[in-house]
Amino acid sequence: MYPYTRDWFPNFRTDAIKIYSDENMKAHVITVIQAIQMLVDHSFDSDTLIALVEKMARMHLHKSVTTIEVEIFWKCFLRQMKIAMGGRFNSKREKAWARFLALHNKIYRQVEDQWLEESDQTMNNFEKKLRGQKSFAV
Repeated sequence: MYPYTRDWFPNFRTDAIKIYSDENMKAHVITVIQAIQMLVDHSFDSDTLIALVEKMARMHLHKSVTTIEVEIFWKCFLRQMKIAMGGRFNSKREKAWARFLALHNKIYRQVEDQWLEESDQTMNNFEKKLRGQKSFAV
């Protein structure tokens, strides 16, 4: 785990041995693996795949996980998959994952852009509302 990613998981700010023996971390790892499996299972059903990525993006954007950080996660994931699979992770598989992740990241970025735009609109509306209120200064 990269040191700065520990900021994202305050409950897991501990040494590596404790992280891997922590029940909460095990539960989180299982959830991540299941999410990846869902993406792979629905990779040929574009409507469902888009809906899954959009849902995951909204959930992670709410926790301030940007597209850049998601891209870092996927790069780490692919590196580990290459190591684990060895020669079985051939150029055909690598190209397939690259196409899939390009699509995933494009959808995530679109959701992020929309989320940022909605956040700006909400802030603008809030500021207008504040300006419209009378001051109660004494």
